[in-house]
Amino acid sequence: MARPKTFSGIDLPARHGDTTVDLPLSATDGVDTNGTIVHRFVDVDYTQRLAPEAILAVLKGWQ
Repeated sequence: MARPKTFSGIDLPARHGDTTVDLPLSATDGVDTNGTIVHRFVDVDYTQRLAPEAILAVLKGWQ
């Protein structure tokens, strides 16, 4: 099965400047000292990021 070359009307190879059709994800994981993921942020819009304040709040919660 061929992968689509457009997403929401965007020509992905033209946008990427090569032949790739990958869609990046924005993700932030908080991992404790045991290797357990204790916080996860994922957004399909790669321009959206977890706010620094939110990351700091998660880190303060580990103390």
